[in-house]
Amino acid sequence: MEVSCNNIGSSDRLNSASKEIPVSTKAVRETFPSVLQKVRKSDVVTEPFPHVVVKNCLPREFYDQLASTYPDYRQIMKLRNSDPYASNVRLDLSQNEILSGRVPNISTVWMEFVKYHSSQRFYDEVVKIFGNDMRRYLGYHEKRLKKSFQSCKTGMRDSRKVRKDCDISLGVNIGINTPPTHGGSSVRREHLDRIREIYAGLLYFREKEDKSSGGALEILSCVKKNCRKLPNSKRDFLRRKFGWDVEYNPTDLRTHMRVPYEENTFVFFLNGPLSFHKVTERTETTFPRRLVNIIADRAS
Repeated sequence: MEVSCNNIGSSDRLNSASKEIPVSTKAVRETFPSVLQKVRKSDVVTEPFPHVVVKNCLPREFYDQLASTYPDYRQIMKLRNSDPYASNVRLDLSQNEILSGRVPNISTVWMEFVKYHSSQRFYDEVVKIFGNDMRRYLGYHEKRLKKSFQSCKTGMRDSRKVRKDCDISLGVNIGINTPPTHGGSSVRREHLDRIREIYAGLLYFREKEDKSSGGALEILSCVKKNCRKLPNSKRDFLRRKFGWDVEYNPTDLRTHMRVPYEENTFVFFLNGPLSFHKVTERTETTFPRRLVNIIADRAS
């Protein structure tokens, strides 16, 4: 389901089952611009796993404020002690670093964005829209937690420890993929996210001057009954040969839809045993791929 009605090139056209929703769709919330403010239950596409794509996700003025104060990628590389010449590498600033003041010169609008999207209120918004799909597709988490998703208590995600004072840990990472120094480079190929992860969202902040191609997120579906995970020896070989990680056999998967790397575009999905996805190769450029990752994990 694509929310809003921007045109998409033929190579990046969304699944034909997608519907379009007028840009004037009334926001669910009016007090703070949520990434899900335009999304309704009926917008969720359930195959091959529950997901939604939102074009023109945030109000233009609010998006422009975030884009103009997006942390410089060189600052992120420095804070992560990254090789300054690292090519197409994923680096993140966590919500803990942002809200604690450990990242210098973070704007107020970014602080508010991170606070809301790692809050119980945002989680409740997710459950209101995706609740039925969460029970159907991720019921094993409810069994492990011994409670429904609706009754779960949330806390802020901390990668340094396991949270024992909440059921679901929430996170917002301001991230980049460093500029590719050679063409045909993918930051990550066919894979599944962590087992504990319940949902993930990516909001793109592509710079207007960025003329590179690629960097799209592809939602994948299995063409066989069971998709095969590659042995570590094969993964190591492909990593040395191509420079990126391939977790699952590409011949077992096909592209269900492609979400282009475009400004103010948001893709959100429930993470389960069929939530295969990858990032397409990006051409050489001096611009990073800028993205915000909104995530929820089962805390125990």
